[in-house]
Amino acid sequence: REDPKKDIKTLSSFKLMVQKRLRPLLNWSGFILWVYLTFVGFSVIKYVKDSIADLMEINWEFAELTISLGGIISFLIILIFTFVFNKIIGDIFKDDWIENTVLPKGSSPAISIVLRIFVTTLGFYLAASAAGIDLSQLGFILGALSVGIGFGLQSVVLNFIAGLILAFERPIHVGDVVEADMEMGIVSEIGIRASKLKTWDGTEVIIPNGDLVSKKVVNYTLTDVKRRFKIPIRTAIDSNPREVMELLTSVAKEHPKTLEEPRCKTYFTGYGETSLDFFLYFWTLFDDGLSTRSEVMIQVHEKLKEAGIDVPIPITKMQIEKGKGEDLSG
Repeated sequence: REDPKKDIKTLSSFKLMVQKRLRPLLNWSGFILWVYLTFVGFSVIKYVKDSIADLMEINWEFAELTISLGGIISFLIILIFTFVFNKIIGDIFKDDWIENTVLPKGSSPAISIVLRIFVTTLGFYLAASAAGIDLSQLGFILGALSVGIGFGLQSVVLNFIAGLILAFERPIHVGDVVEADMEMGIVSEIGIRASKLKTWDGTEVIIPNGDLVSKKVVNYTLTDVKRRFKIPIRTAIDSNPREVMELLTSVAKEHPKTLEEPRCKTYFTGYGETSLDFFLYFWTLFDDGLSTRSEVMIQVHEKLKEAGIDVPIPITKMQIEKGKGEDLSG
């Protein structure tokens, strides 16, 4: 059965998204309509249209290539709209209402990347066509670009392809806790060329997608948010191991944030120089790990003290031998 609170949250997020996206569009539409009605009101609209048409017909010839001012303006306008549309797509697929719909986990970044690549390719094609560039004559340019890629853009192409691999294989998702390139944090964005990782101290690390594909990445929350924690504990050498094991296990079981399955366990691992050594294992949710571990350790300390079980104190013995002819009495 679906959670009604989740549905309400999704609907609220969608409403905020619509308001956020439509408000700038309505403002610009209103401004353009106001300008048009102003020209109509002052009866200068025909003069403005004729002047713009004359400007658009200005052109320059370079060998067999003819470029007009209208083509350049159209080229820039289409590129601007392509950039804006790509930004809107990226923002939409970051919204909570997308993540809370029927889309599988992690699929929204993949869809976003594919759509942005398609929009960029289509926008470039339309912009080049509007500028009067014959795309059939771009073979030489593409050949030169391939040489440039071979020498200087290998890493860019590698990261681009790695971005596609991340989008379709989805080894990491936005919101996952990962460790990559000696950095640990939450994935805040998966881009076409690089991804962003927000570390625990609040800094944002930009990691090339190639590193996320070709190097070792530890994902702590990919398929399961349950994690096992281990606490090493030492007691005095004369303690009863069975009593200690039972006490430690009961402390972990009684904590409200430890999980019943897998069960909490304590193992006697051996003898130290002045101690008996134990390991206490328990499972909890990843987000609760540090706080739960701290609270369990405090309760273990209190229970050991109540039970009269001492914690070993390191003792260092020194033996001084009196040599011949030496007076150590001072």
